[in-house]
Amino acid sequence: MSSFIAIEGNPASQIEFFISEKGTPTARFTLMVNDRYKDRDQEWVSGPGVAYDVIVFRHTAENLANSDITTKDVLVVTGELTIQGWTDRDGNDRIGRRILASTVSASFARHTITTTKVERVTAANGSVGGEAEDLAASAV
Repeated sequence: MSSFIAIEGNPASQIEFFISEKGTPTARFTLMVNDRYKDRDQEWVSGPGVAYDVIVFRHTAENLANSDITTKDVLVVTGELTIQGWTDRDGNDRIGRRILASTVSASFARHTITTTKVERVTAANGSVGGEAEDLAASAV
């Protein structure tokens, strides 16, 4: 099962950056999400945490890896959500949630942000390409 998702949470791990076997820049991290709500006494309570394995490719992966992201930051992730179930060695049913992210950004609700534009020459003719062109090329 897969569907598009936009979700906000905290990175629960350091950003792991690597080059795939096919030469694609890739970043991976765990995003923790939990609902906050007011209980009967009007006190804020955190619901149970849900972990998402987030995978990012190409320029977005490079930019994410070169950013100063900490576990205290709040990130907004959009992309394709897949949910897979399996049985572990002890016979317990498990569920894994993975987001193939198209966008990762900081939440302006909790941050002020200074940005730096990164331009890359990606085509043989010297034109500047973008993430959408790279994603389309990787789908072929």
